Amino acid sequence: MSVSTTPRRGASPLRALLSLLGVVLACVVAVLMLEGGASLFLFAGDLRSARLPHDNVREHTKFDTLLGWVNDRNITSPNEYGPGIGITTNGHGFRGTRLLSSAPAAGALRVACSGDSFTIGYGVDDEHTWCHHLESLLPASETMNMGQAAYGYDQAYLWFMRDGVPYAPQLQIVALNYVQFERALTNNFDGRFKPFLEMDGALLVTRGVPVPQQSVAALRGAYSMRVIGDLRFVQWLRRFGRFDAAERAAREVDARWALVDGFVGALAAHHADRKSNVLLVYLPVRRDLRPTSVDRRRARLAATAAAHGVPFLDLTGALRTMRADSVDHAFLGKAPAGAAPGIEGHYSNFGNAWVARELANYLTKDPQMALRLAGARRAR
Repeated sequence: MSVSTTPRRGASPLRALLSLLGVVLACVVAVLMLEGGASLFLFAGDLRSARLPHDNVREHTKFDTLLGWVNDRNITSPNEYGPGIGITTNGHGFRGTRLLSSAPAAGALRVACSGDSFTIGYGVDDEHTWCHHLESLLPASETMNMGQAAYGYDQAYLWFMRDGVPYAPQLQIVALNYVQFERALTNNFDGRFKPFLEMDGALLVTRGVPVPQQSVAALRGAYSMRVIGDLRFVQWLRRFGRFDAAERAAREVDARWALVDGFVGALAAHHADRKSNVLLVYLPVRRDLRPTSVDRRRARLAATAAAHGVPFLDLTGALRTMRADSVDHAFLGKAPAGAAPGIEGHYSNFGNAWVARELANYLTKDPQMALRLAGARRAR
C-alpha cells in the first residue's frame, strides 16, 4: 500500500508563515535576553566599580550640620570643570575671591544670588557665572554668589539666612528651576542627607537638623537605584504614569504647594522687616523649551509671588523665542575629560551672559523695581 507524500492544498503556506513567525519571535526573545543580560552585566560592573565620596558633593564642599553640604572656605580647584576651567571660594564660602565688608559702601548695591548649580555656575569659571556678569551690568553693584550644586530652594533659603544676611545685601535674587521644588520635599538628595522645610500651621520650620553625618551605605544605595533606573525595562515602565518618578514628584509638589507659599511668604517677611528687596526668577533648562506640566507650576509660582508682593521674572518665554542656534550655544554639551560630573545641560558662558542681561534689563527698566533699588542705595 502506498502513501502519498503530496501535501494538502494550502497547508504549506500556513506552515511556512508559522515557521517564519517562530523564527522572528525567537530572534526577538534572543535580542531581549541579550540586551537584558548586557544591562545586568553593566549594572553589576557599575556597582563594583563605584567610587563614592564619603561626605562631600565636590572637593570644594564640606559636610554641614544645617545644610548637608556647603562650600568650604578659601578653596581653589583650577580644573574643576575641565582644563583651566576652575572654581574658587572666598573666606565667606561664596564663589569668587573678593571678601565683603559687613555692609555695602554708601551708594552701592549689594546683591545676593541664591540658587543651585545654575547659579553657582556649574561648568564655567568664576568670571563667567551670571551672578558675576550681573555686577558689570548693574551700576555700582557688588554680588555675592551663594549658588550651590544640588540644592533645593530649602537649602538655598537656609544658607542665605545663616551666612548671607550678616553681609546686609539690599537685594536677594532667588533663582529657581523645576527640580529645586522636588528636592525640597525630601530629607536626602541621591543619598545625601539634607534638611527640609515644613509648615507648622502658618509658620515655616526647619526639620532634619542637625543633619546626620553622611554614610557610604546611603550613597551606594542611591547609586544602585540610579543604575537600576538606566535599565531598558525600567525606562519602558516609566512611560506609564504610575511608574514615572518625575510625574509622581510633580504631583507631590502640587499637593504640598502650601510649603512653596510658606517659603515665598517667609522671604517676603524677612526682606520687608530689613527694608531690603527680593526677586524670584525662574531659570529655564532645556526641558522648558517645550510646554510641559512645569508650565502650570510656573504660573502657580507667579500667582503665589504676586499674592505676597514679591516680584517674579520668568525667563522661559525669552528662551523659547531664542534662535535655535543660540539655544545650542546657551547650554553646555559633552564635558571635557576629568571634569566634574553632570556638567551637560548647564548654562555655558553664553547662557550665563544671557541670563545676566535679562536680569539687568528687568532690574533697570522695570519702573517699580528700579525705584526699589534706588531707594535701597539711598538708605545706606
